[in-house]
Amino acid sequence: MSKLDLNRRSFLKTAAAMGVIASVRPVKDALAELITPASGQETHWISGNTLNYRRDGLAKVTGQKVFAIDLRARDMQGWPAQQSHALTIHIPRADRIYEGLDLSVLGSDYQPDVLIDAESIAADGVGMPEPGFYGEFFVKKGQVSPMLGHPVAVAIWHDYEKFRVANQRLRFNDAIFRFGAEAAQPPRAPYVAARYVRMGADRHDEPDLYAPLYNGIVRPQIYLMQPYDPNRRVVVMLHGNPSWSYYWRTLVAGLFSVAAQVLVPMAATFAAPGASGRAVGLVMSGLLIGILASRSVAGILSDLGGWSTVYWVGAISTAFMAVLLARALPKAAPAAPVSYGEVMKSLGALLRQHPRLRSRALIGGTGFATVSVLFSSMALLLAGPGFHLSDLMIRVIGIVGIAGALMANVAGRMADKGLEQHTTMAGAILMLLGWLCLWLGGSSIWWFLLGLLVVDGALQALHISNQNVVYALAPEARSRINAVYMTTYFLGASLGSALGSWAWLTYGWAGTSLMGGLLGLLTLAMVLWDRSLLARSRN
Repeated sequence: MSKLDLNRRSFLKTAAAMGVIASVRPVKDALAELITPASGQETHWISGNTLNYRRDGLAKVTGQKVFAIDLRARDMQGWPAQQSHALTIHIPRADRIYEGLDLSVLGSDYQPDVLIDAESIAADGVGMPEPGFYGEFFVKKGQVSPMLGHPVAVAIWHDYEKFRVANQRLRFNDAIFRFGAEAAQPPRAPYVAARYVRMGADRHDEPDLYAPLYNGIVRPQIYLMQPYDPNRRVVVMLHGNPSWSYYWRTLVAGLFSVAAQVLVPMAATFAAPGASGRAVGLVMSGLLIGILASRSVAGILSDLGGWSTVYWVGAISTAFMAVLLARALPKAAPAAPVSYGEVMKSLGALLRQHPRLRSRALIGGTGFATVSVLFSSMALLLAGPGFHLSDLMIRVIGIVGIAGALMANVAGRMADKGLEQHTTMAGAILMLLGWLCLWLGGSSIWWFLLGLLVVDGALQALHISNQNVVYALAPEARSRINAVYMTTYFLGASLGSALGSWAWLTYGWAGTSLMGGLLGLLTLAMVLWDRSLLARSRN
């Protein structure tokens, strides 16, 4: 007999020989075995071999079933025979304070065996996902729901019949929710989706032409601008995945940007006796004017020819100035050349030997931190609801700060007259007064402009007087002293930028002004410490 020649009789004989018990049952019984009705479902949907109506019809109409066939755990191979049944309870209002559930409608017989809500998971120490756009996983008691239909609890029954009855009593029953007074929804960041971007390529398989983002995803970071206003203005910061070329090009640019700082101690070295302060002030005036004007010039160049134009102009200008300085500067070389490692070790020795190098470095760091608080937040203020200034106008205001940079030359002349201590104290006091003006400038552009000029001028007074003092500590080591001082100076700038951004995002312009004022007080404290060190050295 072939494998395919298998009739009913031979199959039964083979099954009996193998120990398999087979039986033949009527169609009605067979269907009943295959489709066991769920509890609560009518069973007389079939008579004989004829269907009276859909087996799930009455159950679906009456709300006993959701899908055509409700699967159970015991229906699936490998699953336990016991199962529980869960019901998610969703809040029907988002304009009142949620105060909890009232499940008395279920009576004592149909109460859930387990009720999971925000309070129970907190008591059990269960970790839930961090709040996102839709808020917490469950609405907490005492809160307003962030949206209609937000879940407040999950009720679990171990018995299906109890679950079925409870489900019918709870469905569309708003009386089970306890609400308090009317209240507004909690503020939340607007929803923004990330999207894949390409910039400038003619074909999909070609590299990008105009952006440091290469095959990157733009992922917006959303921050509510403070103080919170009904318009819910936001700052959208886009970032992506820069290519490695972007990192090393930025690193190279940063490494060679320190060349400008080398010119400052060089100017003090080559200056005529008694004129080092004036020389340092003149160089610093040019340096600071360039820093302040660069932002506006870069914006104009970007508008004219794209962002790459900024780099081309910067590269050509730098190369031109390198040739010019090589021809103009006098030849100079250290009397006793030392290795780079020995130079780095000597920096710590200089800090230990000269207490006023420490005090003056901290004055510069805290002073620059104070001004960096302003630089990191002024564009956000001027573009915000109080002023609504365009990008061009913000750039123009940035150029106004050049007037404050002229204070560097004045401070240098005062240092040559031996008035660097008075200049330093005046700079610290002006820094505080400037932040008072800036606080008032939160609602007045004229107060803001005055504060900008005063704060910038105060920083230049501190900076120039600091450099004149520290260069005089060890004239033979001016370059190394400058390295110690400028490192602290720019560390302060980084700290101030971070603190300014945090203060703005957390407390708005009032918090930013307070942060600037506190750093100004710290700068004044460093000035008083330096004066005490000077008095101690004279005694």
